[in-house]
Amino acid sequence: MTSFAPAVRNHRRTALALVLCGGLTVALAACGTEEDPDKGTNGVAKLSAAQIDKKARAAADAASAVRLSGTLVSKGGTYELDMKLNAEGGMGSVTSKKQSFALLRVGDELYLKAPAEFWTHEGSGGESETADAAAADKLGGKYVKVPEGDPSYRQLRGFTDKKVLLDGLLALH
Repeated sequence: MTSFAPAVRNHRRTALALVLCGGLTVALAACGTEEDPDKGTNGVAKLSAAQIDKKARAAADAASAVRLSGTLVSKGGTYELDMKLNAEGGMGSVTSKKQSFALLRVGDELYLKAPAEFWTHEGSGGESETADAAAADKLGGKYVKVPEGDPSYRQLRGFTDKKVLLDGLLALH
């Protein structure tokens, strides 16, 4: 004769194990939940785009100095910037169409430093090209003051103006 007692004990053990596992799962799940899933964050995920824009502008305005590095598209041109800016001026590098130059502005005084190749006008020919090469050799690698009346002054100054650059970058489109 075969005894069925061990089979009953096995069913009881299995049932007991399942009940314990289920109870443990419920208990651990209840202990692990936090009331706020954003706890420990800055809360920006809960803000609307307009609120984020307002907060970003306030932070930018409050900063005494900023560093901007990246790509900027302006007036049909693409520029790689690496600028350090404050309320009184700025300094850094700008690269456009394989040309690279440095800018330095203190107050309204703006200076540009570029390699000799920047100052040459290829294809002008003759004495003019020789004069360009001579001037380029003298100017290359040196800071040159950009007069306020120069047509490029306004655009170049914009690269060194914290407010102008941040307003352009933070504008919602």
